[in-house]
Amino acid sequence: MDPADRAQARPPRARGAWALLPGVALLATAPRLHPGRAALLVLGFLALWLVLQAVPIGLLVASGLAPSLGLTLDTSGSSFAQLGGVAATWLSLLTAVVAIVVLRGRGGPSFAAMGLRREPGWRNELGLGLVLPPLLFAGVLAIELALGWATAGPGRIDAVVLLFSALSFVAVACTEELVARGFLLQVIGRAAGPVVAVLISSVLFGLAHLANPSASAVSTAGIVCAGLLFSWMYLATGRLWLPIAFHWSWNFAQGPLFGFPVSGYAGDGLVSVDVSGPPWVTGGEFGPEAGALGILAELVAALAILAWYRARAR
Repeated sequence: MDPADRAQARPPRARGAWALLPGVALLATAPRLHPGRAALLVLGFLALWLVLQAVPIGLLVASGLAPSLGLTLDTSGSSFAQLGGVAATWLSLLTAVVAIVVLRGRGGPSFAAMGLRREPGWRNELGLGLVLPPLLFAGVLAIELALGWATAGPGRIDAVVLLFSALSFVAVACTEELVARGFLLQVIGRAAGPVVAVLISSVLFGLAHLANPSASAVSTAGIVCAGLLFSWMYLATGRLWLPIAFHWSWNFAQGPLFGFPVSGYAGDGLVSVDVSGPPWVTGGEFGPEAGALGILAELVAALAILAWYRARAR
């Protein structure tokens, strides 16, 4: 391959400190995709994923095991309904995996290329992702209580529902990170570079939550910010372990532990919280991620990851 052909085979290289980020470096050395092919891969993946999950989840709904897809994130239903929610979330994950495998031979990324590699340090990334969110939501609740914007008391969630919620959120976190920070970010990044990939995948991530209860333009903007945070975690590590662990811990801490709504889905938690402060700050019925406090928590998380990244680099 002559130099001109080699330049066309790879995306433009990033420069400066940005280029040192593991995720940016991996995208810079990945085979380049033509923008048209990348668009076909994205559209093909989303269509295939939706078709594959429509049949099994439709059967669950028809059988009455999961009478509403909202139960996949609702921690207040019966154990029987919770079981249907667990099944629906894991079926969604399975179909996403199948869609990725099908498109692998047509130019799509492998699971290793997307960041599911057990290299040195991956357990530390999992641990960091699990520890941060409970601390962040403890801070959010403390601020709301100090300002008189919330009251808190003992929650009513039982052990079975707590377990089912944990299992559901594992599938939700794995699915959304494989799709958004895995497939979409990788494919778009190989065609247009990491900046465009981060922006487009984060916007799509936000729009995907528009159908949630109590969703609004403000909540969508908050979810887009969460997508930017998860993308930063991938870029800082070159792997998906940190965003997957943080995503699961964020949802689990927000709902089953501290009793806040999770992306519009209210439910019981170990703590019962009644929020009365201004929705633009607290997030209202959608949850903290739709308010200024949730975005502040995401900013603190991003700075914590930056400090961790610099310490590891030294």
